[in-house]
Amino acid sequence: TLAARAARPLSDVVVVELSDDAIASPVAARTLADHGATVVKVVGPRRPRASEAIDAEANQGKRVLQVDLSTEEGRQRLWNLLKVADVVVDGGDDAAAGGGELGRHGFAPKRVLHRNPHLVYLRASCFGHVGPLARGAGSERAASFCCGVAGAADEGLVGARLLSPLAYTTGFLGAFGVLLALADRQVAAVEGKPFAGVLVLASLAQTATWLGAFGARCPSRLEYALRLGRLLWGGDRRAVDVGDLRYLPLTNAVEMPHTPARRHAYERWWPDDEILLPA
Repeated sequence: TLAARAARPLSDVVVVELSDDAIASPVAARTLADHGATVVKVVGPRRPRASEAIDAEANQGKRVLQVDLSTEEGRQRLWNLLKVADVVVDGGDDAAAGGGELGRHGFAPKRVLHRNPHLVYLRASCFGHVGPLARGAGSERAASFCCGVAGAADEGLVGARLLSPLAYTTGFLGAFGVLLALADRQVAAVEGKPFAGVLVLASLAQTATWLGAFGARCPSRLEYALRLGRLLWGGDRRAVDVGDLRYLPLTNAVEMPHTPARRHAYERWWPDDEILLPA
């Protein structure tokens, strides 16, 4: 095994996160941070948030930079940051096909990769990146219902409001896709081959379809009670404290056995007693 202070595999990787969604893309960036990446979370001056608990949980180990993309100065600041970054994590709610809010400010994925062909660009969405719903915003529940892995009966289960399996799995799959693309970039550099950037695509609907292929279904009442009991009362025996939060042990969804993931505390970017809303 490596020494405890050995550099983690992504310790020289810089990630720029541009996320509007609450879980999927922030979890992808957080997973990269767990394995050593420097993650800069770019937020607007009036960034909305769903809840302090979700923001805190999904944004461990990141640094925060406030940038106003409505100004020329803010847009230039982001372009300068992208020049030195290795990865972009983009989770704008309405942006799958056209770039959404980022695209309106000139940061559509194709343009970003054209100007910065060294980047790996992860684009996370709800309904996928082609087809009539590609530009639509949506939630985990919407993707579950559309893909048939959840139904109206699930809404009555308390656990449905405690877990976000599609969003977390999408985040882990997105992070895994980024790792594969970074490996391809490294191989290209070693072999002296050109690298023209990589666009990694992940979506809640694709994840739901994938999980459905494994037989994902609503549990029986007994199964549900047992699982919820393990979540609420069995997890504390294995919990670890990070900052002012208590976690189950780090997931092995993206596992590197010789350099295990390590979580850090998070940085707040909102007043404690105020929920920021769009203008």
